[in-house]
Order: sequence, then C-alpha cells, then structure tokens
Amino acid sequence: MSEYGSLKPGYTDLEGNPRLPFYAVRNPDLRAYLAEFVGTFILVLIGDGSVAQYVLGGGDAGHYLSVNLAWGIALLFGIHFSGGVSGGHLNPAVSLTLAVFGRFEWYKLPGYFIAQTLGAFAAAWVVFVVYYPWFDIQDPERATTQGIFATYPNEQIPNWCGLANEIVGTALLVSGIFAVGDKLNKPASPYTFPAAVALMLTCVGMAFGLDTGYALNPARDFGPRLFTFFAGWGWKVFTGRSFYFWIPIVGPFVGGLLGAGLYVGLIENFHPRDTNAAVLRVPMVKRSDEEFVSSLLHDVHALNRPAVWSPEVDLPSEAQGLNLDDTANVIIRDFQNAQYYGAISIGTPPQLFSVIFDTGSSNLWVPDKKFGSHNVYDHDKSSSYKPNGTAFDIMYGSGPVSGFLSQDTLQLGGLTVPEQFFAEVNVTKGLGPAYYLGKFDGLFGLAFDTISVDHLKTPFHRMIQQGLLDEPVFAFYLGDQKDGELTFGGTDKAHYKGELEYVDVTSATYWSIKLDGVETKGEKLTDVNKAIVDSGTSLIAGPKDQVAKLAALVGAHKFIMGEYLISCTAAAPDISFVINGKSYTLTKEEYTLKSGPICLFAFMGIDIPAPAGPLWILGDVFMRKHYTVKHQTPRSSAATPKATPRDADPSQSVQLSVLVLQADALEHDEAVRQELKRSGFTVKHQALINLSVDTARKFVLEVCNPHSAMYQENHTEAPEGHEDVIAHIVSDKDKELDDLAIHALASGPALVLGLEKVNAVAELLHLVGPAHPAAWVESSSQCLRARFAKDAPRKLGLCCSAQEVTTAQELSFLLAHSGSKTHVQAVVAPLPNGAKTAAMGIDQLLDFLFPKHLQHPNSAGRLFVFGLYGPLDAYSRLRSGESGLHVVTDRELTTLSARMEREDILSVYGMCSLSQEEEEEVVRQVDHLLKRFPQYTPIDIETLFAPLSRDSDGHMSFHDMQQAVMKERLRRVLCMKERLHPALAEPLRNLFSRTLTRQTATKGATLVNGAPSSFFLKDVGATNVENAALVSRLLSTRAFQICQMEDGNSPSLTQNVRLLRSIS
Repeated sequence: MSEYGSLKPGYTDLEGNPRLPFYAVRNPDLRAYLAEFVGTFILVLIGDGSVAQYVLGGGDAGHYLSVNLAWGIALLFGIHFSGGVSGGHLNPAVSLTLAVFGRFEWYKLPGYFIAQTLGAFAAAWVVFVVYYPWFDIQDPERATTQGIFATYPNEQIPNWCGLANEIVGTALLVSGIFAVGDKLNKPASPYTFPAAVALMLTCVGMAFGLDTGYALNPARDFGPRLFTFFAGWGWKVFTGRSFYFWIPIVGPFVGGLLGAGLYVGLIENFHPRDTNAAVLRVPMVKRSDEEFVSSLLHDVHALNRPAVWSPEVDLPSEAQGLNLDDTANVIIRDFQNAQYYGAISIGTPPQLFSVIFDTGSSNLWVPDKKFGSHNVYDHDKSSSYKPNGTAFDIMYGSGPVSGFLSQDTLQLGGLTVPEQFFAEVNVTKGLGPAYYLGKFDGLFGLAFDTISVDHLKTPFHRMIQQGLLDEPVFAFYLGDQKDGELTFGGTDKAHYKGELEYVDVTSATYWSIKLDGVETKGEKLTDVNKAIVDSGTSLIAGPKDQVAKLAALVGAHKFIMGEYLISCTAAAPDISFVINGKSYTLTKEEYTLKSGPICLFAFMGIDIPAPAGPLWILGDVFMRKHYTVKHQTPRSSAATPKATPRDADPSQSVQLSVLVLQADALEHDEAVRQELKRSGFTVKHQALINLSVDTARKFVLEVCNPHSAMYQENHTEAPEGHEDVIAHIVSDKDKELDDLAIHALASGPALVLGLEKVNAVAELLHLVGPAHPAAWVESSSQCLRARFAKDAPRKLGLCCSAQEVTTAQELSFLLAHSGSKTHVQAVVAPLPNGAKTAAMGIDQLLDFLFPKHLQHPNSAGRLFVFGLYGPLDAYSRLRSGESGLHVVTDRELTTLSARMEREDILSVYGMCSLSQEEEEEVVRQVDHLLKRFPQYTPIDIETLFAPLSRDSDGHMSFHDMQQAVMKERLRRVLCMKERLHPALAEPLRNLFSRTLTRQTATKGATLVNGAPSSFFLKDVGATNVENAALVSRLLSTRAFQICQMEDGNSPSLTQNVRLLRSIS
C-alpha cells in the first residue's frame, strides 16, 4: 500500500544510507517478499486472534466493535512492519490494482501473492496453537469454528449478495488508499498514511461486515481457509455454502480494480490541468550571495590553495561538443560554490539526494560510496533496483569521474520515472576537494541526449516519452534573495511578466543560442555570436579579453582567480545581451554579488578554443533576472523578465561591519550576540583567529589603513573623508591605541563576527562605544565595552570597524587567518592514595594519567567540557566507545558512592567531541551524579557545559572556533575547590618560577593569581625529578588542578587530544 502513499522507511533517513549487515538477505526482491510475509502475518495474527477471543469466549471476552478495531490496528502495524521494505501491500487485491495502474512491477506479483498467503497461513496456525484447548472444549469435532479463521456468509443471504458485499467493501478500501496517496489532492503524510488506511478498513468493517465478515483480502481469507482444511475441518471449508470460498478471492480483485478505476477516472484525471497546476514544481535551495562571496575569499585566503573548478560544461571526452586541449582554461563553475540545489530520490523505498540541476550536462549520477558527508545510494536497499554494470566514465576539466550504470525508480516531486538509467559513482577525483566540501550529492543533467555518456536517455526525455508532462518544457526561476524553483511540464506566470520570447537552439547538444552582441554605454563589445544558457554556472563567463574590457568600462578591478571586484556604492552602466534582436539588460545591482561591503563583479573570463568556442556562458546571474524556459520541440529556449517582488525596497543600503571579541570579552560572547540580535544585526560571517604579534601589527597598521600600500593595490582611488578611518577603533595617529590593539589581537584567541544591517558601521560604532574608558560615561554606560570589556589593560577586548571603506579588506584578511589550531594537551588532577609520584616529573605524570594510546575518537560533533569527581578505579568504568560516551548506571553510582565515603577523590576534567544528542545525555547523567553527591559539586554547572554558538542561519561555528572557545572556557573553570593554604601557594609559585627561569623558550608561561580562590598556569614547561616531591604534595591536597596547554602549530584536536579516561 505504502508505495503509492510514498511511505519512507526509517533507516533510509540515516546519514549515508549505511550498507546492510553481512547476515542480511541481499536480494531486494526476496527481502520484499519476506516483508510481505511478516506484515500479513501480523495482520492475520491480531485479526484472527480477536475473532477467536470473541467467539470462544462466548461474547464475554470481546465484542463486534473490538473485532473491527483489532483488524484496523492489525493493518496499521502490519504496514509499519513491512512498508519500509516492500511497500506494505499485505493484500493481493492491492498489489494487482497497483500493477494494473502502473504503480507496481508486474513480475513481483507472484512472489507477493505467495508471501501474503503464507503469512496468513502461518498466523492462523499460531492462533490455533494458542487457543487449542478451547477448540477441543467447544468444537472437538471441528464442525462449527472454522469461521474464526476464514470468512463465511450470513445464512440469511445468497452468495451473490456476499459477492456484492466484497466488491463494494474492497472498492471503498482501495479507492481510499488511492485518495490518501494522491499527491495532487490532499495526501496523507508518510507518517499518517498507515493510520488513514487502517481507519478506512475499520469503517468498512463497521458498515459492511454483517453479510460476509468482510474479507476484502484474498490472502487473508484463503491462507487461513487452507490451514483449516489441513487442521481437521476438512473439505467443508471449500464446499460449504455452495462453494462460497471463491467469492472472498474474486470479489476483492474485482472491487480493487473498480475502486481504483472510479477514483482515477472521476477524481485523479480531473485535477486542474492549466499551465500552473498540471506541472511539477521542484523547490531549489539557494545558497546566499553572502555565503558564496565569503566562500570565495575563504577558499583562496584561508585554505591558501587555488579554487577547484568543474569542466566547462561537464562534457564527456567522447561526446560531440567542446574540444579542450591541455592548455585550455576551463574554469567556468565552482561546484563547491554552486548556489542552487534540489531534492530527488532514487529507489524503493526512496533514498534522498541533493543534486545540482545542470543544463550544461546530460547524465544523472549519485555516489555509491562515502565521500565526505554526502548521502550514498545503496542498491541493496532498493526493491526496484536493476543491475546493469556498464562502466561509466566522464572526463571533466580537472579529471575523471567514474563508476557504473544502474537502473532504478527515480522520483522527482510527484513524478515517478521507473527504470531510469543513472550512474553509481565511486571515483570523484575529477571534482577534487570541492566535492567533499560541497553541499550537493550528485548531478542531474538537463542538456540533450546527444552528449550524454553512452547516449542514455535523460530523465527529462523519459518524462516526455512516458507522457508524464503536459508540455515538453522545463523552466527555471532562480530567486534573487530567496530559494528558486524548477518547473517541469509548464510555466508559472506568477514568476514572470509579459510574454515569453522564444529563441531557436543552434545545436541539439547544450542549450546553445545565437548571440547578437554584448553592449554597455552604447558600445558593442564582442563579435562572438554563440552563447550557452547554463544553470550549473554561477557567474557569467566570456572570452578573457572581452570580459576585461567590460570590467574596465563598469569600473571593476581584477581580484583573484579571474574574478573582479566592483565598488558597492559607485554608479555603473547597464550591460545588455542582444539575443534574436532583443536586449536582455542587467543593471549594476543585478550583475553584482554583494556581501556587505564586498561586491563581486559577476563576470569572469575564460577562453574556450575552437570549434566549440569562443562563446559566452549565461549562468545563474543572467537567469536570476530572466525566467528561462527550455522547450524540447518545436521551440527551444525562451526568456522574459521576471516579476519583481512587491516588497522590494532598493533604497535600503545594507552594510557589513566587523566585530572582534578577544581577551576578557570572549567570555561574554553569548551575551554580546544577544545584544547584537536585539539591535537588528545579522551574523553573516564568523571565524576564530589566533594571531601572532607580527600578523596583528600588519592588520592594524596596513589592513585597516587606507593610506597603506595594501589598500592602494586594490583601490584605484583613495576614499573621500578617510582621514579618520580606524578599524577596530584604532587610529594610525594614536600610537598608544595601536599598541593596545596589537597586544589585544595577539593575546589569545579572538572571535570575528561579520555583521550585516542597514547602516551597519555607524550603528555598530554606537553600540560598541568609545575605546577609552574615560569616555564611557560621556557616551553611554550601557555600551558593549563598558559592560563586557572592563579589564583596563585590555580595553580593546571589543573592537569593530569604523568606516565601510576598509571593511572588505579587514574581513578578507581575518578570514584568511582563521585556520590556526589550538588544543588542550592535558589536565593534571589530584591522585588517589598510593599513587607513586615521587619519581615522576610532570611529563611522566601526564603519561601515567593519560596514556598515549587512548586517542580522541574522530567523531563529528560539538566540543564538550565536563567535570566529575570520583576515585580513580571507579572511573575506569566510564569507558569511551566510538561515541566517546558511556552512560553511568545506578549500580555504578552506588559503587561510586561507597568508594567516595572511604577513598581519596580524583577530580576529572575532560574534553571530547559529541553529537548534540550525546551532549544532552552527558549533561543529564552528570547532573544526576552531582545531585547524588552535592558535597563534591566542582564548579558552576552552567560554566562547564558551554554549548557552541550558532550563526543566524543555525549553522555550526567553524571547527577552530569550537576548539579555541572551549579552551578559553576551560581556562576559567580549572580552579580550586577550596582556598589554597599559603604554605602551599608560595612553594607553587617558586616551583614554576624556577621552571620558567630554566626554560626561557616557553613563551607566555606565567602564573596568573586572580581571585583568592583561583590559580591558573598557562604553558607550563616540563619540570624534573627534584620537584616531584613538591608536585606530589600539591596534588595530594585535592585543592587545585593544573591545565597545560599548547598553541601554535600543534596537531589538531581531533587527532591528538588524549582522552581523559581513568585507568586502574
């Protein structure tokens, strides 16, 4: 049933669609048959069991209503048991009807019929065994109780009335299944579909159960009837009531076909069929311009590597079309930075994928093994999979992508394309790291079959062949500041104004058209007369010399990797593409990708050699402005201006400003974010930096200074009114503030926030407040500096941009330096009695506590800091599995309690990587532990459990930011449980002062004495045996903990942090 209702199994939603275990049944058809057996077994077991209880109990243990409800609930659970594998038919009449109406494979019918009948037979046997004594008591001759298992008509009615009853009842049931699964009507969700079908069965039983007992299911009746024949009831189960047995078999088949035919003929075929209703709309998720531009900056600067790009139009090497040699520049689109994605599913049950709908290629492919975080196709899980095995190889500009061909059911919105050819890809090196980092799983080609590998029919061509579309067209609506929509089978007039202008396609390969010219300022710039309209290219591409000339005319200057930056505020002329004698114009706002103060000129230069080139590629920037329709025959391509959103307000000028939190202000990052949110700012960029003194000096004196050579390299003119420009509230005229800013930036991790708002720079300046504390009273005691950066030597703990003119340069520089690594190397805690530390130095002590072989698990998730007390051997029970978590049981807590009463206490602090669900479980367990033993509560629980912040879109922060923020918080929580006795404080001070004297290379190793009850030691160097006795004495007091940390070029946290697990 659920195949029509689009039920999805639970396990297909697991990330990566994990492979089946080794003992699982590999054949998908056999798995489906077994699922039908189990589902029908559940259905008949509960249903016949309820009848047995009612009949054998003499009416005292049941009622007609309980029987009806039991059959309905049995169907509900039967579908849930089997639906994820087989579709949950459980009824031969349903299977046959779906096959007749093209919604199920014919070859599976015999297997389904046999499995359903055997499941019903087995269930009847179990009911008979359970109630065997009752049968011997009430019907020892096996003469009257056969009606418990199979259906028999009421003695007052003729057989023809029973046949009519079965036909009508089954017609109601099957038409109800079609209705709740009709996506063009009001369909049930995948979660409510089984309940809706079960409720329909219950209603039919209540309305039409009197005459026959409503079998409505050939397997439900024939399987138990066959069992009663062998169990002692004999031939009368077939010959009784004038051979009635054939009626509950034939009647449901006829009724199912009748009900489905009536629904399809009277309802489904008469859904509105105008051009706006008879089409398939596929939502396309849009990656924001801000994220796109930011990713370009981060790709080049932060990763310090060239961007990885796709081929010119994803051309297979053997196909007709662009012929590139090794020297050709084929940079056109960056898959990592592709902006539009849509969802499809492949297989039965559906396996979901996010794909790029690409008019520059013709093949459909998805991965069949794990690449990064992508969803993976597993043909072993699909009952509709058909193997092919033909090698699939496609050559991209950067290398090959290969795999093998398969066939399976493709679902795109409400359309189903059975036996669609596609490639299962297992080699993606041609896409480079961009694929591992990208947000798409595969590619959905929308060009012509002539350039597809092996000339396979594209999904769009198959839709046309099978009559699934009203018209052989598809149309792109690419939202400017919102998600887009891809429409198959028609157009949507809500997305455009005026009439469509059709242009002939010049070659049945790509969607190529004749270009009359490119114009700006009344000047024609190109003689190139070919263009490709390509949804897989983010920008507009053209010959390098002509793009360079165009950039000069509009005031854009070259930036990196062939892109150009353009002034966000200066006026610039329109650019027009003349196609078929009509101009399609882009204004400056439309050919600019804006991210706060960073504006990218949406053109880039590429040279494609003959015979395919030279040509222009009109990518997403062009398609945003113009609603683009592709018509297979006889017309080919159309474009028209899109409808303008009514609420658009072009007068609003949104800016980007930069805020940096460092030193003591970093502790209040959540409070600062709340203030920013209340003030209307949106976080668009965030990263965590850890700058050296030299890098901080370069930033303050060069990046933030419009007089610097760095600024002049990227700007042809100095900005007006730049005399007072200061970034991070630093003026190059104020030497004291320069030094303070450099010191603050280099003092430790700093959090960079790129904030967007109308008039953001001035608004943020006002919110942050002046740099000098003396001016706080004059301005506002509520400014962020007064509230969150009170430490006078670090008065620049909160800093922001002062003028828009340098903001883009600042942000680019800071993002480029967000790749520093920080990790916690070890935490030293008090030892239990008997630990031999006399001969140990600090390094040996750390190795004893935290063995090197206990490596941190490579678990993607959130960094998490936790604190517990307990004896050393008791904590050996807290083992870390793959998830880095073992739940503390009540028995372990009892053992721990007993040991706490008589043994020394170990203070354990740890850092590990957990998922959000695991983190919540740890919080719950630790909170439970601390409540059981309040005398051992370490520090404020809210300080320890410090969740990571998210940006405005709900995305997790950068990994480096996670590490450093946790490190800063860990520094603050590692404090004493009690006041340290002066007799110990002085030896401690002397110990590490001697260490620092001997090891001058240990930078920044100082003992910070804050409040009377806390000490913190940063970057402690190794000590030697002569200090071991003092270390042992200090540790045995249970009065403090020492945290040893390292900065700089240390290995990453996920590779090298030792798990803080106790050992015996």
